[in-house]
Amino acid sequence: VIATQVVGALPTKEGVGAIAPLPAIIAGTEVNPNASEINVEQDIDHEKSVFAHYRELVKLRRELDILDIVRFGETEPLLEDSASVMAYQRRLGTERLVVLGNFSPETQYLVLPEGVEGAGRALVWSHGQRDRLDRSLKLAPFESVAVLIDT
Repeated sequence: VIATQVVGALPTKEGVGAIAPLPAIIAGTEVNPNASEINVEQDIDHEKSVFAHYRELVKLRRELDILDIVRFGETEPLLEDSASVMAYQRRLGTERLVVLGNFSPETQYLVLPEGVEGAGRALVWSHGQRDRLDRSLKLAPFESVAVLIDT
């Protein structure tokens, strides 16, 4: 099925499924065959949905605006040789914010650099809450987590 995709659609008073089109349109975009089962309208009320995860990310971003580590912390890349995992930490004073994301459909087995491991508070997670990061750990396919550690 070929359709016209509206880029930058906005929700309208008619509901989640309704679209208020913006000027940018991409013609000839294929619609996923499962679009009638997997879509925003079906996803919006489920607490473990992708939509809910992004809602939590937006909420977290607003809350983190008051955290100095996000605004002023120094970013240190981790696992730079990995093609599948994005990993970094932000440091400020005694606090560290460690962010890990597996961008592949395969489980990733990681060994974090010495000193990155520690216990703290998971701020956001996609699969399961992790309040502790060990040096050796595994990330499920497309798993992400951010842990605030006070050393």
